[in-house]
Amino acid sequence: MAKAKATRKKATKAAKRGRTKAAAPAEKPTRARPRRAAKSAVKDTVGLIRTEAQEIRTAILKRKKPTLRLPLRALTNVKYSVKKGHFEMKGKTKERTLTVNTVKTFAQTLRMMSLSKELVEQDD
Repeated sequence: MAKAKATRKKATKAAKRGRTKAAAPAEKPTRARPRRAAKSAVKDTVGLIRTEAQEIRTAILKRKKPTLRLPLRALTNVKYSVKKGHFEMKGKTKERTLTVNTVKTFAQTLRMMSLSKELVEQDD
C-alpha cells in the first residue's frame, strides 16, 4: 500500500519573517449630514434642465431632429483643480442626435433628465 503524502500549507513571506499584522478593530462608520443645496443652485439646475427639454420639444414640433449637447466623458476632458482639490470638467461637449439607432438611449437620457429634475427640486 502506498503512503499518502502529507501536504503542508505554504506560509506567506510576511508570516515567515514574523511580520504579520494584527487585525485592526473595526471602527463605527460615521454618517455625515447631507449638505443642502443652495436655492440659487437648485433654480439654476432646474432652469437648465427645463431649457434643454424645451429646445428638444420645439425641435420635435418643427419636425427636426432633436439634439442634446452633453459633456464629453473622457479623461481628456478632465483637469485637476489644486485650489478646489477635485477634478473638473473642461468643457468639451458631444452632440447626440435622435436617429433610428439611438431612440432607446435618447429616451433613457430624457428620462434621466426628468428624474434628476425631480430629485433636485425635492433636495434629495
